[in-house]
Amino acid sequence: NFFLKAGFPINEELIVERTGKSAKNCLSETAAYIERVFTKKNVLSGLGEVLDEAAKEWVRKELKTEVIKEIERLAKRVGGESNSTG
Repeated sequence: NFFLKAGFPINEELIVERTGKSAKNCLSETAAYIERVFTKKNVLSGLGEVLDEAAKEWVRKELKTEVIKEIERLAKRVGGESNSTG
């Protein structure tokens, strides 16, 4: 979430090379995956030990939504449709 909000650039060519998909398509699929897989119960996996209770509550309530929003915002800025051959 930090890197998305900070506006760090992404390497679209690398995404295409590694995934066979356009950056736009890959980001859209990533947002859908996060929506489908992460819940309020499992979003803290690996983080619970290092966060205080206030931070844990924020993560449960807000992190998933914020990350998806930032990914979708980034997907609007990148170009191209799917470059997949399969």
